[in-house]
Amino acid sequence: MVKTLFIITILLISNRVHALRQLPLIDHQKSVVEISNSEMTRIALKEDRIKQIFGVESDLTVEVDEVTGQIFLRPMGSIHRDHINLTIITEKGLTHDLKLIPKAKEADTILFYQALEEPATHEVTSRASRINQIADLIRQMSEQTNSSVGCSQHPLKLNSSKRDYGPDLHVELIEVVSQGSWEGLIYTIRNISSAQQYLHLECLAQKGDRALALLNNSLAPKEVTRLLVVREHSKTSKSKRLS
Repeated sequence: MVKTLFIITILLISNRVHALRQLPLIDHQKSVVEISNSEMTRIALKEDRIKQIFGVESDLTVEVDEVTGQIFLRPMGSIHRDHINLTIITEKGLTHDLKLIPKAKEADTILFYQALEEPATHEVTSRASRINQIADLIRQMSEQTNSSVGCSQHPLKLNSSKRDYGPDLHVELIEVVSQGSWEGLIYTIRNISSAQQYLHLECLAQKGDRALALLNNSLAPKEVTRLLVVREHSKTSKSKRLS
C-alpha cells in the first residue's frame, strides 16, 4: 500500500509541472506563440515585469499578477479565430507584440528574456567572424613561411604595398595570398645596419592594415625576419589563394 501511494504522489506532481519555453523579447518586434486553447498559459519576463496590456478582447481571458508582473491567458471556448493579437509594455519601457495561436495542447509557461536588437546581434557576430578569419589567415601564412625565412624569392612589384621603415631596414614584398575577402602580404625585413634592431608592430602598421605579425622582433646585423600583413582584398593585386 505504501508503494502504491508513493507512485500516485509522483504522478500527481508530474501532472502539475508545465513545460517552460524561453523566448527573446526584442523591443518593437513580434513573437508568434502557441498557447493552450483550454488551459491557462503563464507569460512572465526575466528581470522585468509586464506593466500594461493592450488588445485584450472578449474571446480571451487575462488574469494579471500585480505582485510578480506576470499574466495568465486562456482563450474563451467560443473563439472562432486562428490567432489573437496582444501587445505588452514592460516596466523597463519595452514594447512587444504577441501573436497568440490557440492549439489543442497542454498549457505551458512562456518566459521572455531581454535580448539585443537583431542588427546589433548580427554586428557582433559579424565582427567575431572577421576576427576569426584574420587570425586564421595569419596562422596559415605563419605556417607556410616558418620553414623558409631568408630564402631568395623575386619581389612583387605592387606600388600600393611598398613599405619603408628607414635606412637601417630593407623591406621586400615576396608574396601575396588571398582568403575570402582578405589579402595577406608577406614581406622580408633585413637588418642592413651594423647594430641590433628592435621592431615594434605599432610602428610598422600603415593605413589600411587590419592585422600584423612578426616572426621575430629583434634582428642582429644582416638577420632577416618576415612581416605578415592582412588587409582588405585588393582587386588590383595578383595573389595566390590559400586553401
